[in-house]
Amino acid sequence: MTNSGVECRRFTVRVFSRRISVILFALLPELSVIGCGGTVADQPYPSSQPGPAVAVPASPAADWFPPVGDFTPPLKVFPSGATGNVRDFGAKCDGAADDRAAIQQALDRVVVVQFPAGVTCVVNASGRTVMLAGTPHRYALSIPSNRAIHLNGSTLKLGDGQNAHLFVNANLDGAGNSHIAILGPGTIDLNRGNQTAPPSGEQSGGLMDQVTDLTVRDITFTQVREYALRHFRITRGYYDRLLCTGSDGSCFAFGVAGLGGPTDSYFGEIEAHEAAGLSSPGASGNPFIAYGFNNVLKSFVGRGNRFGFKLQDGAANWTIGRVHIEGTKADKGLKIMGMRDGAQTHHVSIGTVVTSDNYYEGLYVWESDDVAIGRVVSRRDAAGAASPAVTIAPTANRIVVRSIEVQEARAGGLSIEGTDVDIEEIYARNNGLRLSGQENIAIHATAQRIRSRSLITVDDQRPPTVDRGLGIHDGASDVDIGSYLPLGSFVTSLVINQGTRVRIIDYTEAIQLFADGDSTPSVRHGRLFKTGNSGTTTITDFEGGTAEREITVLCGDANTRLVDSAGLSLVTAMSCTPDNVIRFLFDGARWVETSRTLI
Repeated sequence: MTNSGVECRRFTVRVFSRRISVILFALLPELSVIGCGGTVADQPYPSSQPGPAVAVPASPAADWFPPVGDFTPPLKVFPSGATGNVRDFGAKCDGAADDRAAIQQALDRVVVVQFPAGVTCVVNASGRTVMLAGTPHRYALSIPSNRAIHLNGSTLKLGDGQNAHLFVNANLDGAGNSHIAILGPGTIDLNRGNQTAPPSGEQSGGLMDQVTDLTVRDITFTQVREYALRHFRITRGYYDRLLCTGSDGSCFAFGVAGLGGPTDSYFGEIEAHEAAGLSSPGASGNPFIAYGFNNVLKSFVGRGNRFGFKLQDGAANWTIGRVHIEGTKADKGLKIMGMRDGAQTHHVSIGTVVTSDNYYEGLYVWESDDVAIGRVVSRRDAAGAASPAVTIAPTANRIVVRSIEVQEARAGGLSIEGTDVDIEEIYARNNGLRLSGQENIAIHATAQRIRSRSLITVDDQRPPTVDRGLGIHDGASDVDIGSYLPLGSFVTSLVINQGTRVRIIDYTEAIQLFADGDSTPSVRHGRLFKTGNSGTTTITDFEGGTAEREITVLCGDANTRLVDSAGLSLVTAMSCTPDNVIRFLFDGARWVETSRTLI
């Protein structure tokens, strides 16, 4: 160990298996090793002062790591029995008359309530209220237990000036209800342009609490005044193919602190766009906000909302396939967050997070623990404010990410401030395009026990725009980076190391070289590869593809060409120049280009 307390050795990290195998040896001076020697000044690259082999600290192992599920919807048995069409009870469904009384009579008298196909049925408020958490709420229709509503392509519209929830469950202010299904295809139009602030409670397409076995499927919510759905303690809920567009407030809100959220529920394909968050202080523009326990979400897409997607305040055991958030107007994209002095959000597993053009961070994790994410892709985040694109905050603990790619953020790329953070692969490019003093990757003072197998940092702008490729700041401790590759030039330096117990090994110690002249090289046993062809070679495929696998290929020669083919999907052909980089993701059939860097 040098006087700076920085250790130098070669090691291999198996992040997701939570095992570390270590090969210790005395490094020769000519090996390219970063972080050996020096104290708090900007370190040159490479530094070459070797230190003796020392014991390796244990992996920052969160034992809990659930696989991302297959998202098979649960089998649902919908209520069946006496059937009636709302027109049988006097509904006109002419888009003008108030059909509330007729529809309510159908709900009270038959099990299966059918709507005529393709019509618009208007409903006004009932004049009644129900109590929830001490607040009265106006509503139009009340749904008893054991009911199936079939919209059949029709539109259910809230009348002008009604300022109410369209649906509530009949025993919302009592013991709750069970076995309710609202089935499309169909539209719920909340007529936001002709509503005002309600004299009590809120407005939504449905206010429900303490409902067991609830299904809402194939519904489009339009012209939303405050919420598309405002649901709380739902057990075995089933939500699928829901779309919210044009909300004055938020879209889908599941739960609230102190009351609770869904349990053992399934969320399929959900979308929410253009939630403005202007209608009331309580409807702040979240496209999806959730609490609760033991829930599954297949996919969520949100664009142009004021705020972002949130799991918060004690949410636990959520398994999520994919979240795609872009263009938030005033907030972060995806937030996984607990309460500052209360319940932590924990045990969250997400397959893929894609964020772009969000006002603050694309991904923000704080007051949370045991969070596992497969792949994070952030493009042009922090578009409106001086924040990093991805932040793992000081109160985020035991965070595991297989791959992070962050590009072209305004004010820094990845900020790591938490404890026990494993990120297998980091690729950070041009983060800090409009502000000085920015770093592609920053490991801050509160960061403890940080692991990454591969770190690639790039500034390919002319002149350079990123201050540093990597900053490890005073107070950060126990940092293991298996390989570090800086590409291009940076305003100040490639790396600053002010931390203690920092180990950073050169990229060439981890990279695998393709066989000379191989046009379909194997990528079975790694993620980082380099070309080294002595003669003209055209690569048309890679052997060893498995779904969702991501690889990085570094050009080590000027003889290699990669072309669009049956095995590769490229934006355009790429002729190698040394130090150029191209990245691929295997979609199950072809290797698809995800990004390239041309130095």
